[in-house]
Amino acid sequence: MKKLLIVLIGLLPSLSYSQTNNQKLSKDSIRFYRQQLSELSRATYDSMIRSDRYKVLLDKLQQNGKRIDDNFGVELCGFTGIQINNYESLNSRLSSLNIEKKRTLALPIGIGLAFRFNKFIVGYDMTPTLVGDNSSGAYIHGYVSTNIIRTKKWIFSPQLGYGGQSITTRIKTKSSASDFNSYFTTSANQVELRHSNSVLDFAIAFKFVPPKNNGYVPLFRMGYRHGIKSKEWEVKNGNSLNAPIDRNSNFYFQIMLGFGD
Repeated sequence: MKKLLIVLIGLLPSLSYSQTNNQKLSKDSIRFYRQQLSELSRATYDSMIRSDRYKVLLDKLQQNGKRIDDNFGVELCGFTGIQINNYESLNSRLSSLNIEKKRTLALPIGIGLAFRFNKFIVGYDMTPTLVGDNSSGAYIHGYVSTNIIRTKKWIFSPQLGYGGQSITTRIKTKSSASDFNSYFTTSANQVELRHSNSVLDFAIAFKFVPPKNNGYVPLFRMGYRHGIKSKEWEVKNGNSLNAPIDRNSNFYFQIMLGFGD
């Protein structure tokens, strides 16, 4: 009897351990293994992002401008440059009247803002100041573009836009007045003309990609604006018949200063 009690006492720990294991593997086993799998996933991810191979691959992606969060970006810039207008009909009329032709070179100053959605760009430019030969003007336009054409250091961004432009110019002539009062009662010796038109804008922008940088720097833009219709030159504070008609299409080159991502 004594020996039987000793055997039973020895078997009690084994029976208890077996029951405990059965409890862990029955109702709570799914939760337990999920927890273990989650811990393994975290440990594997932490190990991956600390590895040299991961750092090298991520650096290569960033150098090529292909960021992980590359779906949205903003571009902001200011610009100036030269613009060559086409006053063909106006200058032809002035020449026939023995009046000096208008110089067609102008200096634009403006700002631009664009938003990038993945590789598609929607932008807006405003040129509130345009200075030329006794001339002033303004230009506003919207455009669509893309940054898909690129090398390691450069982005070539074609742009297609639509806008409205206006030019005001002053032309001086000799007056027929002989005394002070006559200058106010005879025809003026200065005529102010205005021309406005809608244009299609075709351009390409050149952007520089700095080393080890996710963004880019807009540097240059060149393009051509085509007047959609031929429009008459209007005389300010007056009516005129048989006025010269121009499209005022123009070429332009701009130096840009800004940033984009």
